[in-house]
Amino acid sequence: MRWIIALLVIVGLIVWGGLLEDAAESNANEFCDSIAIGSLYKDGEAKAMHTGEDKLRIIDESSFSVGFTGIPPFSRHVCEVTREGELVGDKQYYYID
Repeated sequence: MRWIIALLVIVGLIVWGGLLEDAAESNANEFCDSIAIGSLYKDGEAKAMHTGEDKLRIIDESSFSVGFTGIPPFSRHVCEVTREGELVGDKQYYYID
């Protein structure tokens, strides 16, 4: 009986981890998709200030990134946006493990 409980706990943890990973990846990609290349950088920057996790948000003069944690504490899903003049020059999704 104990091995059945242990097996159920292990399966539950695997399913839970998969759900966390899917949600984090989806959130990072949705944020990237919401920022158009060629749009005003300051508009994207304002959006980034209220998106993602505080500890995974970096905003500076040349780029900003917004991150979401998948399986804690190591899995990170990040959207980085770079600036060209006053406009968004590029955007990229990264998975950091």
